[in-house]
Amino acid sequence: MLKSKKIFFTLIFLFKILSNIFSIEFEYENTWTRYTLYKKGIEVLENMLFVSTYCAIESYDILIDGNIELHQVLEVNGLICDIQLDESDQMLYVHITDYQEDGFDRINAYNIINDELEFSFSSGEVDRFTLFRDLIYPVDDYVILGQPDILPCYNKQTQQMEDIIYPYQNIFGSFEDILIEYCISDSSLNFYKIEDINDPILIYQNNHELLNQYSSYIRNFDNSHCLLIDRGRILVFNVSDEQNYFFQSLWEIDLTYSMDILFEPKPLENDQLYIGTQVGENFIFNVSDYNSPILLHSWMEEDSEVNGYCVYDSNFLYRSENGCGIWMYDLSDLPSTQYEVYGEVFPFLSTAYFDGLIYKNDLGYLYRIDPETCEEEIICAIPFSIGWTYYKFENLLIIDSGVIFERYCSIIDLSTNQLLNYISLNGPMLIVHNGKIFIQNGDIVNVYDINDNYELEYLTDFTVSSTLLINEFDEEHIWVSYHDGDFLFNSVSLQIDHDFTDFFSPSSQRLAKPCKYDERLIITDMCYPNAADIRLYDISTLDNPVLLDYKIEEVNCSYFQLDDFILESHLLAPVQIFNKFGESFTEPIQEHDFETAIFKLIIDEERNRIVSSSSFYNFRTFLFELTGNGIELVPEININLSNYPNPFNPSTTISFSIPEESHAELSIFNIKGQRIREFKIQNSKLNIHEVVWDGREDNNKPVSSGIYLYKLQVNDKTLATRKCILLK
Repeated sequence: MLKSKKIFFTLIFLFKILSNIFSIEFEYENTWTRYTLYKKGIEVLENMLFVSTYCAIESYDILIDGNIELHQVLEVNGLICDIQLDESDQMLYVHITDYQEDGFDRINAYNIINDELEFSFSSGEVDRFTLFRDLIYPVDDYVILGQPDILPCYNKQTQQMEDIIYPYQNIFGSFEDILIEYCISDSSLNFYKIEDINDPILIYQNNHELLNQYSSYIRNFDNSHCLLIDRGRILVFNVSDEQNYFFQSLWEIDLTYSMDILFEPKPLENDQLYIGTQVGENFIFNVSDYNSPILLHSWMEEDSEVNGYCVYDSNFLYRSENGCGIWMYDLSDLPSTQYEVYGEVFPFLSTAYFDGLIYKNDLGYLYRIDPETCEEEIICAIPFSIGWTYYKFENLLIIDSGVIFERYCSIIDLSTNQLLNYISLNGPMLIVHNGKIFIQNGDIVNVYDINDNYELEYLTDFTVSSTLLINEFDEEHIWVSYHDGDFLFNSVSLQIDHDFTDFFSPSSQRLAKPCKYDERLIITDMCYPNAADIRLYDISTLDNPVLLDYKIEEVNCSYFQLDDFILESHLLAPVQIFNKFGESFTEPIQEHDFETAIFKLIIDEERNRIVSSSSFYNFRTFLFELTGNGIELVPEININLSNYPNPFNPSTTISFSIPEESHAELSIFNIKGQRIREFKIQNSKLNIHEVVWDGREDNNKPVSSGIYLYKLQVNDKTLATRKCILLK
């Protein structure tokens, strides 16, 4: 079995109290974003490399030696499914899906002008596409977007979208002025010549049954050939207009793993072809004779989940690796398979929020972030880059960190910013309550205390089985849910005070931690696959809970208390707002759309702040106030202010997003607070900007090594300040 690179992240959240006689109005305060998990799309154009992440496109400059440098980060409002390049028209197409579970897809097109991505047009919102098929089919004068009866096409000459009559059933690929479709009923490939897109001419038909129509596709190879990739086999077609005939040759690749799917073949010099698979198998063939391809090189990266690859100048292979960054191979150095790694190599990002500050465990360091300024500072180094759960007890921050099979309890003193100890764990840390640490080891939950030497001292244990969820119930108790039932454990007396084994459906599977507020309790169980049974109880008498209401939801959801409101959060849907003291929670009184995939919410009572977090590395903070007009959200200003590289020498690129038709001012300050450089952007019609600071003052005098601050003001309002370091 291959090792999985997909890591699950845990975020910790608190809440803010509001009055039930008013509603809530949210106002944007700040945001910061990370792009780390690389997705399917990776394309190369001349000396530019384009790579898609969950929510952004990264472009890199390819240097003479094959090394790459980050050039631009273009964020999109949604999740990127794939990108595709039209080299002839210098256009990059991006398939985007929004955050809502029942939402829409769209295809955005970006012109590549002077190595910059500039928005050109969008298909508009349409019903959700399939994720397993290509959606962009360029031919000479048109670009067909999507499948028949879904979208119109884009006319390259008029630069307008056109509604056409689709005579095609299942578009499969394109090549110059030829469009290919697959007819499922008779298992045939039909090749159409597109001189008039509304009146195509069938010029060739090939009987060929696909192994998997959803994972097969056609790609250009050279000026006269296209390749059909059909799982582990390739069908070659000669579609030369000059010769006016079709030639096919079928050959197969023997895969190590029978379920592997070939990625797009890439031509190299000297009649060579590179082909890879999604699990790291690599092949280079001599294809001077398509009937008898000769395997020249092959190698296997066993610890690799390949999302896509491209080839530059026949010598350099770039692959996007989920959770491992971008790998570069020098193909001129074969049979050596050494590679360089670029991009976000360690995507392990986890956060917690305590006392108005964000704590982030990333790249082996613990960071503290002030949401008001988005300034980061390193607290200390910690053993591992993944922080699974965070708890704060007095002045101690306790983190369950590590990897899936190697976990540590890190204890940090926040008053001195020192790592006091890190202790090897035999299982996940479930909760810290009244200074007691609960750690799971199989079916046993061990309870520990922290002694004066910041070591774990065993106190007691209790037995559970299968699914285990633990949540704080009150100041003395934690609620424990597992396969055989529920009970309250007293973290002071170290005893079980109430046992609900015979009451809360012991055979059901808990999907979320029970939400307790006042004398009510919400229990969420699985009732059948992909559905949740949600029940509301009156627990004023713990020995006899009373069922008040129940409902079935098709997706799992989490609940949060907001004074006189209960917030029902779905991952890909608006947050539902219910009256806290109502007898029913099937009809929300309001809903609120955070315009992102909500992973969890934080509500800070003292600072009147809400932090929304998604599993796609977007973290936004909002200020809220009480109004009488319902729950309203002021459209967020996703500034994404950052600079790269950092530290830098001699220059760094500062990127940010601002609303259209805004004027912005970016100022550079030295550590004394003196402004040394100023950049102005007036009435911009673009919302993505980059400013290159060459390490000089306004008078062109170079500055010395040290720490500098850059501040972004939009429409005379300060939005954020960041820190950068110049090293000479």
